[in-house]
Amino acid sequence: NRLFLKAWLDFFYEADVHLDNCIFKKNKCEDALNIIRSTFRIEHVLFENTLFDALDSDFSKGNISHCQFNMCGNDAIDLSGSYINMESISIKGCKDKAISGGEKSLLIANDLEIKDSNIGIACKDQSTIRVFGLNIKNCRYDLTAYQKKSEFGPAELDIYNFNSEFTSHGV
Repeated sequence: NRLFLKAWLDFFYEADVHLDNCIFKKNKCEDALNIIRSTFRIEHVLFENTLFDALDSDFSKGNISHCQFNMCGNDAIDLSGSYINMESISIKGCKDKAISGGEKSLLIANDLEIKDSNIGIACKDQSTIRVFGLNIKNCRYDLTAYQKKSEFGPAELDIYNFNSEFTSHGV
């Protein structure tokens, strides 16, 4: 069974975090979960119907595996200055970006599925994103890579085993 967290705080700051088999649902805060300058592991967690971002990782290191992100009001996963490994992630119905990596983030991911979102993956500001096994369906834009802030350089986005269906604008 999953644990329903009813918490007043929606962030961890300089703390080791391990979440397994939890649900974040109908959050009305800026980020359903914000992890700052921490080491974390998130496994078998469901984020659903979040008003804004579901998971925000700022200057942290972590692993995210076997998680689902459904109906996010903004981004599902927002990374800034973070080093993240991801595996077996399903994202559906994001109003902005399913995955956003910025400010020199490094993301290595395996087996991602993204559906019905505005942008599949956005890589920006000297970040590197490498994905092995990506399925995108019905997104306005599958992939974007750009420099947003002048103090950072260009982004690097490497995708292996990529499948896209029903995308209105492509890559």
